[in-house]
Amino acid sequence: MDEQEKETELTGIGGWLIFPIIGLFISPFLIFFNFINLFLPIFTDETIALLTTKGSEYYVPGLSALLFFEILGNLLLLFGSIYLLVSLFKKFKSFPIHFIYFRLFLIVFLSLDLFFAYILFPSEPVFDLETSREFFRSIIATIIWVPYMLYSKRVKNTFVY
Repeated sequence: MDEQEKETELTGIGGWLIFPIIGLFISPFLIFFNFINLFLPIFTDETIALLTTKGSEYYVPGLSALLFFEILGNLLLLFGSIYLLVSLFKKFKSFPIHFIYFRLFLIVFLSLDLFFAYILFPSEPVFDLETSREFFRSIIATIIWVPYMLYSKRVKNTFVY
């Protein structure tokens, strides 16, 4: 088998490409359930009003902006992951670069979210164990999958439309 035949065999969903795809399948569900578990309770009871209304004894200046930022960022991640799944199945040529943008957006969003939370709550531990794991897991995944999307022959041969 010559080199060209070996390269054309590396097409389709398979090999190492399976791992980021599994992550993409899981992402919309995780984002949605985290979103519901985090935001639904504070909007259905009176917590949001207590925390964001000036004059309330529990008012936190800037919390409204942080909540808006988190809601918008999570919605962008949710719809971005759904868009990536559609482009994956249609094998759009733009899939790899949009996947890279998605990963980079996630890192920037998490970083800014932690930074803003630290500014609002300087005495609270922003980098707890769960947050640290999530943040560093995202960085490691980005370090691994961005070069893969850029240099993999399977990616180049699969996303061609």
